[in-house]
Amino acid sequence: MRCMYTFELVGALRPERLLAFELDDFRFEFGVDKDSEQVRELMVSFPISVNEIATSKASLKGTTNADINLRQPRWERVQEIIRSAEAMWGLWGLQEIRVSEALISYIPESDEESSAITVNHFQVTRSKIPFLDDLPKLQLEYVIVPIITAVKERSHDVRISFYRRGVQDVLNGEYIEAFYDFYFMLESSFGDGKTKNSQIQQKLLQAELLTTAIADTVFSDSYEGGLPSELRSRYQADYANLTSSEFIKKLVKLRGFLHHHNSKRTDGWKPTRQEDFRLEAFMLQDICCRVGVELFFENIQKYEAEEDYKKLIDKHLKGKLPRINLERSNR
Repeated sequence: MRCMYTFELVGALRPERLLAFELDDFRFEFGVDKDSEQVRELMVSFPISVNEIATSKASLKGTTNADINLRQPRWERVQEIIRSAEAMWGLWGLQEIRVSEALISYIPESDEESSAITVNHFQVTRSKIPFLDDLPKLQLEYVIVPIITAVKERSHDVRISFYRRGVQDVLNGEYIEAFYDFYFMLESSFGDGKTKNSQIQQKLLQAELLTTAIADTVFSDSYEGGLPSELRSRYQADYANLTSSEFIKKLVKLRGFLHHHNSKRTDGWKPTRQEDFRLEAFMLQDICCRVGVELFFENIQKYEAEEDYKKLIDKHLKGKLPRINLERSNR
C-alpha cells in the first residue's frame, strides 16, 4: 500500500525536462500542463501499512457514516519537504504550492489492500473564518454612506483598510500577515504615534474602546464554542484565563517576536507555518471588527454623511433625481 499526496502548484515553473525519481522511500512525480509546459502538480508517495489508511464505519442504524478517521500519514515530514522545495522554486517563478489543499490517495498493491480501502481521494481542509457567504444582506445606507464619506474627506481612513487586508489574509490562510494587518490597525488607532513597544503597550492599555472590544469578543462566554474545534484547546490553555490587560501585553510581545527572525533559534517562527498563528489571527479579526464598526460610525458622524444620505433618499422617494451638491449642502 502506498499513500500519495498530490499538491497543486501556482506560478510559472517551467523546466526543460522532468524526471520521476525516488529518495529513500519517497517517490516524487510531476504533472505538467501540455500547453504552457508548466508544472501544475507534484505527487509525493511512500509505503504505508493498511492500519495507517483513513477509515469510515457506518453507524449502527446504517443511515450515516458516523465514524470517519481521515488520517494523514507522515504529514509533518511531507509538509516540511514541500515547503522547503516551494521556497527554492520561488526563485524560478513559482508563486505557491497549495499545501493545505493536498489531495490524499491510497494506491493498493494487492486485492486484499484494495478491499481494505473505504475512503479514498479526499482532502482535509480547515474551516475558515469568517463565513462570508452567510452574512446577511446589507442595508442600502451602509453601501452609500461610505461613498459620501469618501468624497467629503478626500482621503480614506487607512485604519479600516488594514482590517480589510487582514480579512483577506485570513481567507488566504496567511495568518502571520493577517496578524500584522490587524495589529497595525490597533496601533494606528490607539498608539498615538508611539514607536517603542513599551510605549505602544501603555497606549493600548489606556484605550477603553480596545479593552471593551476584547472583553466583548474573545473573553465572552460563547467565544470558545464559536472557534474551530481544533483551536479550542490552545485557546483554553493560552488565553481563556487572561484579563484584557494581560491579553494586550501578550499581543505586543508576540508582535515583537514576529518582528525579528533569528535562524539560530530553535523556537523561531517560520513563514511556512502560518497555522501556528491561526488562533491569534482569528481573535484579532474579531476584536478589530468591533473596533472597525466604531471607526465607521465615527467617520460618518464626523462628515455628516448620514444627513446627506437622507437627502438623497428623500429626493428619490419624491421621484426626483437623487443628486446633491455636497459643498453647498454643508456650508
